[in-house]
Amino acid sequence: MTRLSILLAVGLATIAPVTPENTLVRTVDEFREAVRHAQPGDTITMANGIWRDANLVFDADGAEGDSITVRAETPGDVILTGQSRLRIGGQYLKVEGLWFHRGALDRGHVIAFRTDRAARHSRITNCAVTEFNPDNWLLQYKWVSVYGTHNRVDHCYFAGKTHDGATLVVWLADPPDDEPNYHRIDHNHFGHRPELGKNGGETIRIGTSSRSMQDSYTVVEHNLFERTNGEHEIISNKSGHNTYQHNTFLEAQGALTLRHGNNATIRENWFLGRGKPGTGGVRVIGEDHLVTHNYFSELEGDSSRASLSVMNGIPNSPLNRYFQVKRPVITQNTFVGTRVSILFGLGADGEKTLLPEDVLFGQNVIFTENGKSVVTAYVSADDVTWSENVFYGTQLGIQSPPGIRWENPELISGPYGLQYPSPEGTASGKGASPTYPPLSPPDVGPSWWGQPWDPEVLVDSARVLPDFSYAGYKGGEEPPPNPDVTLDVTDYGATGDDMNDDTEGFKRAIQAAHKQEGWVVIGIPKGRFHLSDVMLLERDSLIVRGSGVSETVISIEKPLGSLDVAGEFSEPSDTSRVQGRVASPYSNWGGMFWFRRSRMPAGESHTSIEVGMEHLSIEFNSVPYGGHHLEDGYNAVYFEGVRNGWMRDVEIKNADAGIILNMASQVTLENILIAGRGGHYGIHTQDSKHILIENIRVHSNTLHPVGCAGDSGYNVVTASSIGHIYDAGCAEPNLYEGLTVRGDSMGRPILDVEFYSPLVLWNIKIHYDHVRAVRPPVYLGALGDRVTVVGLSSDLPVRMNSGAGGYYEGTNWPGELTVPSLYQYQLGKRLGEI
Repeated sequence: MTRLSILLAVGLATIAPVTPENTLVRTVDEFREAVRHAQPGDTITMANGIWRDANLVFDADGAEGDSITVRAETPGDVILTGQSRLRIGGQYLKVEGLWFHRGALDRGHVIAFRTDRAARHSRITNCAVTEFNPDNWLLQYKWVSVYGTHNRVDHCYFAGKTHDGATLVVWLADPPDDEPNYHRIDHNHFGHRPELGKNGGETIRIGTSSRSMQDSYTVVEHNLFERTNGEHEIISNKSGHNTYQHNTFLEAQGALTLRHGNNATIRENWFLGRGKPGTGGVRVIGEDHLVTHNYFSELEGDSSRASLSVMNGIPNSPLNRYFQVKRPVITQNTFVGTRVSILFGLGADGEKTLLPEDVLFGQNVIFTENGKSVVTAYVSADDVTWSENVFYGTQLGIQSPPGIRWENPELISGPYGLQYPSPEGTASGKGASPTYPPLSPPDVGPSWWGQPWDPEVLVDSARVLPDFSYAGYKGGEEPPPNPDVTLDVTDYGATGDDMNDDTEGFKRAIQAAHKQEGWVVIGIPKGRFHLSDVMLLERDSLIVRGSGVSETVISIEKPLGSLDVAGEFSEPSDTSRVQGRVASPYSNWGGMFWFRRSRMPAGESHTSIEVGMEHLSIEFNSVPYGGHHLEDGYNAVYFEGVRNGWMRDVEIKNADAGIILNMASQVTLENILIAGRGGHYGIHTQDSKHILIENIRVHSNTLHPVGCAGDSGYNVVTASSIGHIYDAGCAEPNLYEGLTVRGDSMGRPILDVEFYSPLVLWNIKIHYDHVRAVRPPVYLGALGDRVTVVGLSSDLPVRMNSGAGGYYEGTNWPGELTVPSLYQYQLGKRLGEI
């Protein structure tokens, strides 16, 4: 071989392409080994599944155009929980498709662009961090910390942060490494963050007070901030030369705040309050900022959450206080229906004495008719240059200077829902003219996110949802029947005149009903009827029907405890003692209207089939509640051994127990109101299955508004308003969905679960009439490792004491689920309607 051929051979060997590796890893140790050997262009694929307590260190060096990638086997199906975290160090690295969900740390960062060295030219994309919260809401750590330079966070989803600390922070390095960052944060969906109640609830912070005079040159663009209500600074700018453009702030209770640093640009953003309290726009502090072509609509915030506020400064301000505003340019913005449009001299007091200086307001359009001044000035606005502005509202608020034209800008509807001045009007060409539409969830976030709640099989593939579709009368396959009235209680001696005892008339009507064949409907006309004994209803195909809840009222003065019912009804024996007294047998047994079958020949079923009650009210005297397990027996309705029954359009007042079902199945209870003084149960199921409880309102201080116990299972409580949920260790799963649960100001558990029942909570909203200034998380009670929670939101942050195996999705989620009713979805699938 000649020398030339040898050199050629060596050269060819040197430049021969290297095939990139794609390594599948299933453990943290395999991940570390793959990272250790990774070369530019390689891909490390993390296997689908739950990665618990995974401490991932991705320290490597890719090359420009040839990054090293860590990705999920299937985007969104690699779920990191427990104390999992990710650290990235090196250059030209990429991470995609991971989901950090319902874990918790004790310090640090969930994702950090730093190991022993900072990351450069690296990227987190198509990932999500949701509900990664500690039990102690005051524990501070960040979800994403961006160090280094030229890094990018894009197409990610962040939601449900309830503890102290900003969601995403850009950190500037200390000298001598204090070069600008040049990071990019784009196309992310920053979802709901409930109010923290203190500082530390920012969604994004760029820089720190101590480094605020350094330039970052970070760009925040094309992001959706939806209900990011952690504190009054949604974005806290604390460095120089940052750009915020083409973002949408939707119902976000706070403001984009230029807290420290200079030369920020705020351009072509949408601030859409939709009339929600505390929704704000932009707060200006510092020097040489540009605020232009932004659209402010229906913002209700004031003070630091005003639509646009310009602050007073402090002489010789330290870095962490308030620098004087100098030379801001605020041009071509549009304000429509904003409560406080412009607030000038915010914070003016004995310390903040420096007025804004050399301010330019030019070609802005304001149209608001909400009774507030268009301009609120706490200090003189003499050093403001007003140029070609068109304002209109109730009043201007300052003496009209040159450069403000006070006239209706004649706004008309345009693209993207924008209101802009009519081309024929004098305000034509002024105000905002965004080049991008407002964003919605499909425009941003991970490609795989969409709707994360699969109604059949959840992310944890081992957890298959139970089938609740057989709940209710005849398994939901047909509605309860509506035959005509066959006999009337007034034909048997009842008067309904609110004077006489109608007990015997009712009993005679019931005796007549027992003798008839086929469907029997006992009609109760308009009136107020008094009863003093139990009405025993012991036949199939029987309906008790009033003339309407406000027309037919049945008044009951005596409780079960005052009646001789032991021989007739086989009163349960309970010798346990409460407060030194024998426990009441009526805590979960018996009712003044008692549906059952008895005295059947041996071997025949004791189940009462197809019975119902509808269109009436039942009231007890307003005597004080006897106490928990010491009840007197003011129980309204008792379904014992009933199958295919129903109760609808009924109001019950002042009951110890409104409705009790014992060994019942496929019963529908709908449009029921429990009111008056509190008692033990609103509705209680004991050893009952496939019960549908729909549109129930419990408006009394009842201990257990809706409860179940024993061998109850596959029951559904849906579309109802109650005080809390009581599930006393039921052996089988029950579904609670579409509920509005009313909490109290003390934050006591709204979910009372004993013995770790396998229940499913779906689309639950918790509402507090009164909340404290500092809002602690809501404690939901002890949940076991068989619980499934999908879609739960509250006025206060939600925390759960849960078993390790429980499944949680969408806690602190304020939006609507694609499948709002799991029961209706499952029923529709079974009946072929979906």
